[in-house]
Amino acid sequence: MFVGDEQNEASIRPNEITAPVYIAELSPSEIRGALVTTNVLMITGGVFVSYLVNLVFANVPGTWRWMLGVSGVPAATQFFLMLLLPESPRWLFINRK
Repeated sequence: MFVGDEQNEASIRPNEITAPVYIAELSPSEIRGALVTTNVLMITGGVFVSYLVNLVFANVPGTWRWMLGVSGVPAATQFFLMLLLPESPRWLFINRK
């Protein structure tokens, strides 16, 4: 369980760093702070909702399997939707495109 938790953390941390940078690069300066703050609040809200979902599955047979399976759905959805995002202006500039 510990190793799995560490792998989960290792996959989440880069997202927590790159998402605010990506949002800040692409957003107009007037709303940049609000967008980055909204992103952080949505992450916090998502953690809270995950606790509520886990509470629902607390007394179901095969509890941890259901919790793990349900948590994979938003992760897979986010992965495939992120493939559709354009490169950031900084990436385009650095790679001379």
